[in-house]
Amino acid sequence: MVKHVINKWHSQKNRTVRIAHLLKSGGLCCGVLLCLTIPKLSWALVVSADRQSLPLNETLRLELRSNDSNGFDSINTQVISEHFTIVNRSSQSEYSMVNGRTESVQKLVLTLAPKAVGTFTIPPITQRKRNSAPITITISEPVAPPDRLDDQSMVVQAETDKATAYVDEQVLYTFRVIYRVGLNNAEITPLEIPNTDITELEDATYQRSIGGQTYQVVEKRYAVFFKEAGAINIDPQVLTAVIGANRSRFGFGFGANSLAGGQQIKLGADPINVVVKDIPAAMQGKSWLPAENLTITERWDDSNRNAVVGQPLTRSIEVFAEGLAGAQLPQPNSAPIDGLNIYPEKPAFISQPWQGGVAGKRVDTFALIPTRPGNFTLPPISLTWWDTNSGQEQTASLPSKTFYVTDAPNSAQENTNTLPASKQRAEALVPPGASSQNNVSRSDSENTIESTGSERQTPFWRNIAILAMLAWLVTVIAGALWIRHNRATANSSANQRAHPDKNQNNSTACLRSLQQACADNNAMAAKQALSLWLKTYAHEKSQQIKQQAQQSSAGRSASSIGRVSTNKPSPDYAFTQAHNSEAIMALIGSAALIQASEDLNAWLYSAPSDTEEPSSWRGELLDDAIRNLPSVATDAKDMLPPLYPDGRSIP
Repeated sequence: MVKHVINKWHSQKNRTVRIAHLLKSGGLCCGVLLCLTIPKLSWALVVSADRQSLPLNETLRLELRSNDSNGFDSINTQVISEHFTIVNRSSQSEYSMVNGRTESVQKLVLTLAPKAVGTFTIPPITQRKRNSAPITITISEPVAPPDRLDDQSMVVQAETDKATAYVDEQVLYTFRVIYRVGLNNAEITPLEIPNTDITELEDATYQRSIGGQTYQVVEKRYAVFFKEAGAINIDPQVLTAVIGANRSRFGFGFGANSLAGGQQIKLGADPINVVVKDIPAAMQGKSWLPAENLTITERWDDSNRNAVVGQPLTRSIEVFAEGLAGAQLPQPNSAPIDGLNIYPEKPAFISQPWQGGVAGKRVDTFALIPTRPGNFTLPPISLTWWDTNSGQEQTASLPSKTFYVTDAPNSAQENTNTLPASKQRAEALVPPGASSQNNVSRSDSENTIESTGSERQTPFWRNIAILAMLAWLVTVIAGALWIRHNRATANSSANQRAHPDKNQNNSTACLRSLQQACADNNAMAAKQALSLWLKTYAHEKSQQIKQQAQQSSAGRSASSIGRVSTNKPSPDYAFTQAHNSEAIMALIGSAALIQASEDLNAWLYSAPSDTEEPSSWRGELLDDAIRNLPSVATDAKDMLPPLYPDGRSIP
């Protein structure tokens, strides 16, 4: 009996040991599995495509994500170019908070257009010895996308202002997007027409009421000039966008997809046919200028001054045409004129948008130098052009112009007036009774030479005196400016020492306004106050940097004259170059401030969802982000009361 009890006890003990071993090994396995399930935060490269199959006439988005701080400078995208064309390239940085640490993710988005039909593989992309996985894409035959959504919430249209046109005549092409839903990441394919000159005009935006509902309208306008006659088919432009996206207005972390849940749509306008006619037979051999209006004007410089031989006159001829580019306008005809040298300058071509498309201007400038006195008549100038409104030949002209050129002052006459006086002086020096012609001629020659030498020496010394006077004036002015600059610098330093809290008062007022807007949950006031505070912050930084630079420069001048400075620019020097809120926040480097600003912008500017109930903006996140900035935490602690004194949180 005792033996049986002992054996049973040993059996239970062995079973307990085995269970303990099983639990121990099981815990080890669970730990291994747990470690495997924890996201790996080491550096990685991920490449993904928004779709695996598409028609030939559409594009796909290839996204490269990496947490390598060096970005994508080392990535070779040439491996993609074998089967795809990179039509667009954009990059951005995303930030996220993980266990109190800020991590950045670099993102590169490539818009690819396939080159042929078939199945192709995007090979692995390498970044610092890390390779991405290959991606297989299937390209099918092209299909025409629809021009509207099923619920009629968005429509695209394309039209031209005329169905027939002449060669080189302006045709206005308009691509119109009509919508009443929020759009994100909207892209329109470029307008491509062979054998044409295309000028992109200014976009137009307005509202249109359709069926009792208000639609937003955006127009992309182009001026098209066809170079060959025939029936031209204009391929439709395609709009790609994301609609119905749910933007996260509040949350923790920057890496979230702000367009999650959105639907990507693609709409294309119908193709358009334009019949391009050849130049009319009546205009063969003449200047071909199809325009809606064409004028010629002239302008003279110094027209009130009389024309003098040897002195140039400047004449400018301007040709202005509505419906033509400046480079299409020819040079006005001109003929040589006896006694008048004409020197043309390089013409100026100007093209500018106007309400009817493109207006062109050509300006030709000529220097006219008369070589003889008398009357000169400039012949009329004319240009034949084709009026596209009436379909008839027209002529623009300048009338003839006659002007008189006077002779230049004759230097020989001045010499004849001087010579008799010299002769008289020479005769006065001849002794009485002496009548030798040689002596008179000799005296006359000597006195003439002496007079000429005196006249040549006088301007030389006069010029020397004028130059010396100018140098003295420049020295006096430079000294006065130097003294004034030193006084201004001393006054500025004295003012800064006398009012050390002036900038602080400005910063304090901006922070108080920002906190008050956050406390009132007033999003628009918070946006304005945040922008004003960031500008004040950057201004104070810039002033500090400039003052430190001046003090450093003064110290080097006093103590180390003749030595080359090796001081490097301050890392905060970039604040002097920042001109917008986004750049200033990037220099501050607070991920919480950037997130709060993005949430504020999303609440203010994103289109509301049809299914989401509108909510009020709360300013606690922005207020906390400002308070946690190291550069303002000390001052804010003293001057800003807490936003929620009783410890309440956002409901």
